[in-house]
Amino acid sequence: MTIKDFINKAIEGGWMPDADTPEIYYEGIRTNALLDPLAWQAVGKVEGWEDRDTEPNWQNKMHQMIDALVEGKTLEEFIETL
Repeated sequence: MTIKDFINKAIEGGWMPDADTPEIYYEGIRTNALLDPLAWQAVGKVEGWEDRDTEPNWQNKMHQMIDALVEGKTLEEFIETL
């Protein structure tokens, strides 16, 4: 999946950015969806991510993104693994 795919799936799943959603542009693409838990929920709905016992799977994947960034990976590298 690309960042653009992620954003399109978030919108398909019902996500709409609001005034409080921070905006980050990466190579001309608005990536604020990656910072919004509601976008991750929407992508999870479109992708059919099943919830785990301890936390929703979308939340687990969002945590994995943060961990990947801490490890020095790029957003693209992580999003491609989804």
